[in-house]
Amino acid sequence: MMEVFEQRLLLSWLSNFSVRVDRYRWAQDGYTRFVLDEAEHLEVDLGDENRTITNDIIVEALRSAVAVRESAEPSVLELNLRAVGELLQLSEQEHVLMGALVRAKVSPLFEDLFETLELDEIRAGDSTVMGVLATLLGLTRGELLDAMSPRGRLLGSGLFTIDYRSDCQPLPALTRFLQAQAEPLSDVRAALLGDPLLHSLEWEDYEHLREDRDLAGNILSRAASLQEHGIHILLYGAPGTGKTEFCKTLAAKLGLKLYGVGMADERGQEPSRDERVGSFRLSQKLLENQTDALLLFDEAEDLLRAEGHDEFLAERPGGYGSRVFMHKLFEESRVPTLWTVNDPSALGPSVLRRMTFAIEMKVPPARVRERVWARLLEREHVDIPRDEIRRLAEDFDTAPAIAAGAVRSARLTGGGSREIRRAVTSIAKVMRGAEAPPRPNNAVAYEPQLINADLDLANLATRLSGLDTRAFSLCLYGPPGTGKSAYVRWLAREMGLEVIQKRASDLLSKWVGENERNIAAAFAEARDAGAFLVFDEADSLLGDRRHASQGWEISQVNEMLTWMESHELPFACITNLMSHLDEAALRRFSFKVKFDFLKPAQRELAFRHYFDIEAPAGVREIDSLTPGDYAVVRNRAKLLGELGNGAELKKMLEAEVAVKPHARKQIGFHSPLYPPLSS
Repeated sequence: MMEVFEQRLLLSWLSNFSVRVDRYRWAQDGYTRFVLDEAEHLEVDLGDENRTITNDIIVEALRSAVAVRESAEPSVLELNLRAVGELLQLSEQEHVLMGALVRAKVSPLFEDLFETLELDEIRAGDSTVMGVLATLLGLTRGELLDAMSPRGRLLGSGLFTIDYRSDCQPLPALTRFLQAQAEPLSDVRAALLGDPLLHSLEWEDYEHLREDRDLAGNILSRAASLQEHGIHILLYGAPGTGKTEFCKTLAAKLGLKLYGVGMADERGQEPSRDERVGSFRLSQKLLENQTDALLLFDEAEDLLRAEGHDEFLAERPGGYGSRVFMHKLFEESRVPTLWTVNDPSALGPSVLRRMTFAIEMKVPPARVRERVWARLLEREHVDIPRDEIRRLAEDFDTAPAIAAGAVRSARLTGGGSREIRRAVTSIAKVMRGAEAPPRPNNAVAYEPQLINADLDLANLATRLSGLDTRAFSLCLYGPPGTGKSAYVRWLAREMGLEVIQKRASDLLSKWVGENERNIAAAFAEARDAGAFLVFDEADSLLGDRRHASQGWEISQVNEMLTWMESHELPFACITNLMSHLDEAALRRFSFKVKFDFLKPAQRELAFRHYFDIEAPAGVREIDSLTPGDYAVVRNRAKLLGELGNGAELKKMLEAEVAVKPHARKQIGFHSPLYPPLSS
């Protein structure tokens, strides 16, 4: 049942209108019908039901009903509205207007009255609507227009939105918390803002962003304490890279409260653009004098999209679609704000140049991913061996959000690492549009003695690990399977570096200019992570420009050469086709190392290393063997149950050599690419 105070307010509005109803003849019938329909419910005494009800009778009955309720205590809704008004320092007229617009949304009787008088769309530019509303509320037209001024405290607060048609509507957050309160609010600011966002990752989980992370923290800390205007940090990167979680962790590290902006409407659904603008303005208003607060505007593309990126926004006439309005909002904001987007190019230069600082969020390196995996597994109570956690981190360069979903699926199904791997692979496949090639699974430990190279690689590793500089490069070439990639991974471990490995398929694109951007991004990723960068199938990236038939082939090589000269961390290029590389590229490598087939003594050592049994007679005589051949045979023998059968293992090795292209060219001459080896 409607509270007595709310009854008195509705009756007083009806009384205001009844006195001047003759000004609005078109509304008189609807108004009279409303009074007659609700008279019993509102306890309005209209006298003998058989007599003709005139407007004079209605006026007198309404005044009497108001007088009876004159001493009614303010309702909970009214007390909460007054608290909001005090917080925002609203004028009396603004308070009256706010109460009317809110009640038209939350109270059925008030809503019916507004619909009857055709006030369900309040437009400041509609003189008829303004006249009816002013009369109803007991205000002059001038007082009402002042209360509705966009520069006033009410609409300037963001509590109400005016969309591109000039319709004025209360912010969903306002109606939501007012409807939910059965008692007067003790903290209006908290009710409007919601709870601060909590973090689940740690500061150390962002070591790969150390410089950017620390600088952003210093900017925000100083800006909050000094109440500096117009401070905005942009977080951008692919979906799932942890932009939102980073913002939460950053705020926690700084000891600041982080509030989300416009994350849901009154139904818990996705809010409109105007609602998000209103939420941002309201949050700025409520926190403008606070020194311990930050705002987070997540998925900001829908608000900040540049011209040409959104047909709907491009067609909107003025209002909140105005670029000038948004730019002014940026420059005048008093609370430092974090913005997250997937694609910063959608924002346009006019928005980007108003950002104070920008951070590209990338997939964290393996050492960080291992900590994240361990924490997620512990949180979900999924128990897998520590070695398997390390393998998950090494095998999947996945973002924390994807890892969290995979661990949750394992917990729900009672599964383990197998289920986690399948879940991660399924999401990675759908995000990339194709299944990513698996990372090498080194079931057998790396053995430096099984590398046949024209340089002492163990000594090279010792020398490189002891250098003050890490600006060196390697070109490793030779037949497939000779251990080129394995050596780089081993060297990186010896130097305490993570490996970032890029295949040609990771970088090459059908779009003009995309190859160059991908190459630059690969070097930048390695630089930011402090990692050892490895390019597999380097002949596809550094092909001889003399044989180029397309302009992009030349620009692609030029991009690689430019980065090779300036990169200050180790990187290696691996190829099976050394003769295909551009001559200028060859001059830029610190070391060019040729890998060859195993020597006779190494063939026996490899047999013991991979199969854990002594080599049978004749293994030394099998030419053209590589460590990769032993790995393939080991896997096959394991499937067939032949790992302990030396004679069968020898036959499998011979079969591997027999199918190699050069094996059919052994009579009378040798392959010019791979000359015969001495023992």
